[in-house]
Amino acid sequence: MNILARLLSVLVFALTCFVGGALLLVALTIAHPPQAKTPSYRSVRAEPEAKPAFSVILSRLPLLPSFSRGKQLVTVMIENHETARPHQKGLSDALLIEEFFVEGYISRFAALYDVKHLPGILGPVRSLRPYFIDGILPWSHIFIHAGGSPEALGRFATDPTITSINGLHFYDHFQRDESVPAPHNLFLADDRALDLLPSDLPSIPWPPYPVGNASGGSEASVISINFFNPTNNVTYTFDPGLGRYIRKNGDIVSEAEPSNVLLLQIPVLGEGESGRLQINVLGRGKAMLFRSGRAIEGRWRKDASSKAFVFEDLSGQPLPLGRGQTWITVVDSLEGRVKWK
Repeated sequence: MNILARLLSVLVFALTCFVGGALLLVALTIAHPPQAKTPSYRSVRAEPEAKPAFSVILSRLPLLPSFSRGKQLVTVMIENHETARPHQKGLSDALLIEEFFVEGYISRFAALYDVKHLPGILGPVRSLRPYFIDGILPWSHIFIHAGGSPEALGRFATDPTITSINGLHFYDHFQRDESVPAPHNLFLADDRALDLLPSDLPSIPWPPYPVGNASGGSEASVISINFFNPTNNVTYTFDPGLGRYIRKNGDIVSEAEPSNVLLLQIPVLGEGESGRLQINVLGRGKAMLFRSGRAIEGRWRKDASSKAFVFEDLSGQPLPLGRGQTWITVVDSLEGRVKWK
């Protein structure tokens, strides 16, 4: 009898513990419900869910280029004299390059960079002209250069919205490469450039022009631009495998491979002191867009320095550019200076 009583006592005790534990678990569950584990992108849900908006689907695609994101932009003047050309650094990393005539009708580049993706070395850095400022605004308000014409330097004194970083005044940041003949040997390293830039650079949506598929136009796999002599003449050859153009300037193949080659007809109005050219980029005129192996006629216009270039086809619709680098070259005449086949 004693044994039976003991067994009953043990059973009652066990049952009490079980019921008490269950009640405790229920209480804890009510007070702190378990959080559902967030599935990874590889997880498969057993239950159907509402379809997200199309914009949300696009945002989830890991390979979709982030073209609509803002970028902090800076402009660097790059020398293109035949002596400097073999030593050019950083052109392949530029988002956009504007090429204008300078003295002697040799071209020079204003290269536009995302501050977060500056190349290791930029240069050779060279002097600035006022039409480079007007051509780049309002995409960038920071200009890295080495000297400049009086008109260009005077712009910084009268326009508080633009900033000059003159390499001739920052001896500790810019460096001379003694293996390259002066004055074509001034370079800037990316870490030194960051030291010079303001901390509050604005974020600019990029690209500022429509991006889409090519439509219309004629086939054009080779583009030739006459810069008056074989040493400076430029040839672009379309590589269908890359979807980009191989640029050859004289005998030098550029490290840059633009997706868009955009030629603008803008006249040279005259020559000033020391042969410096007078070019007005405000106005409108003819344009030729080369992209995807095709040539498309168009127009350009720029109503003010504070407004960006507008590129349209002959019907007045925006010219859709291809994804990738854009190289804009300004020439005084499309008919006499440019050929393609």
